[in-house]
Amino acid sequence: MKRSNGIKAILRIASLTLAVLMCFVMMSVITLMPVTAAEYEGRGSKSDPYLVKTAEQLNNMRKNLSANYKLAATVDLSGISNFKPIGSIKTPFTGSLTCDTDASGKPIYAIKNLKMSVKYSWKNVAESNALYKPDGSSGWEAGLFGCVNNASFSNIVILNANVYVNIPGGSGDAGKEGTRLGVNEQGAAIFVGLAVGITMENCGVTGKIQCDCGNFVATMIGQTNNKVTSDGNNGKVLLSTNKQSKVTKCYSYAESSTGGVLWNAAGFCGSSVNTIYEGCFYSGNQRGGWMNIGGFDGYGSRGTKYINCYTEGLATNSSFSANAEAIDISQNCWTSTAVHGKGTAPNTPSNIGKQKNCYISTATNGLQQRFQPASLAEIRAVFSKLPGWTVPADATKYPQIAGLNPIKTEADLGKATTASQGTASNNAATTDSNASTTGEATTEDKKTEEAQSEEIAESNQEKGSTTTIINESLVKRTTAENVLIITLAVLTLIVMAASVFVIVLIFRFLNKNRTVSDEGFLIDDVQFDEETEEQDVDAPEQPEYEDIYSSK
Repeated sequence: MKRSNGIKAILRIASLTLAVLMCFVMMSVITLMPVTAAEYEGRGSKSDPYLVKTAEQLNNMRKNLSANYKLAATVDLSGISNFKPIGSIKTPFTGSLTCDTDASGKPIYAIKNLKMSVKYSWKNVAESNALYKPDGSSGWEAGLFGCVNNASFSNIVILNANVYVNIPGGSGDAGKEGTRLGVNEQGAAIFVGLAVGITMENCGVTGKIQCDCGNFVATMIGQTNNKVTSDGNNGKVLLSTNKQSKVTKCYSYAESSTGGVLWNAAGFCGSSVNTIYEGCFYSGNQRGGWMNIGGFDGYGSRGTKYINCYTEGLATNSSFSANAEAIDISQNCWTSTAVHGKGTAPNTPSNIGKQKNCYISTATNGLQQRFQPASLAEIRAVFSKLPGWTVPADATKYPQIAGLNPIKTEADLGKATTASQGTASNNAATTDSNASTTGEATTEDKKTEEAQSEEIAESNQEKGSTTTIINESLVKRTTAENVLIITLAVLTLIVMAASVFVIVLIFRFLNKNRTVSDEGFLIDDVQFDEETEEQDVDAPEQPEYEDIYSSK
């Protein structure tokens, strides 16, 4: 009997286990299914990216970090009090984000009112190290994108951002005993905190960032690198790439307050490794920081180069960059940034390196090693002859980057047209394509009013069929996605059917030998002795005592 009860107990446990397994499989299917057109229009591919139109959709990009996205409306993040960075060292963003432009190359949409606060509390180095996680999940990255790995961004503008950072390793920890862990595994900026391989083109930011403690802080990118190594796990490489980062025609008007930075902070990028900056500028005020603080880049090294770039405003240590290594191979740059802290080196001819056409204005209190001092008039004269530059007619203005149409406010955005709304995403626009677009703009300007009217009529017709287009896009998926979803659905049905079948068999077995008592309760076919409460299965009938005596 004990064996029978044991078997029944095992069967009950088995049925419960199957039920739990069935629920687990169902949840796994939901979890493993990729972000689909039910949440976004598009398929997430480069040719048909997911369209981002709302704050919720932008926030949900963290659910699929390898997909391709396109900004399809101006997204207001003011409703999110503390936006969490998308991507970390442990799980970086590896996809792309782009936006259509008008004929002049201006993005037609933007991301605005980003609010973010990445802060921790600690009293000493021991408490700081207790917050550190060697697998890259410390969360010491700040920016719309916390960490990216070989990601691509084009035509993305972030307006009126407000980012606050307080993470271990900055000047607030200076002088404290002990080794601080994770000080190189961090980065903070408005756009990207830490980039291990990145391509950016025609992107910009406005707003402000404040850092009370931390390293690698700027307004556009906190730091670029080819490798991130853990301070734990025996120096395990957490992220790496052989790709050279390239940032083209990007700009920042944002303010940077980095009084809590121990090293590597700047107006544009806090620190750069193997990165080419071409046609970029920083126009703003960078305040605070201890070492390697610059107007454009805090510390550029290992192949970093600046081409056709400039800075204006304020900086702490250097008007452009604190490290001569990158300055020595740069060309066609100027700075009028005034230095309000301790400079890195005097502007003397003996400090002029191998760079070509790099100048610092004598009209401001600037300081930049390897740059040639020159007046505004001299700078204008030189750059008027250089490709990639335009010199304003106003003699009080410095040279500007040709072909760059920076966005400072929402009113500066390009105007959406039927053509721009219907275009596929332009993930890697080149200078030649921009020139081609400008040529197309000239042709469009020459259209007759009749042709424009026909275009408007076609646009209205398209708007009338918007519902149909959206419904079609909702069911569009790649072949791989369809196969995955169908496979998971079939497996789920099989497991559910098998589980139900086995559970029914188990309960039928459990109820097989049960009978109904006089009181109407189901009981096993066993007998109980009321006094001993012992079970007696199939016990033989015992003669009554009076029958025994009567027989004698």
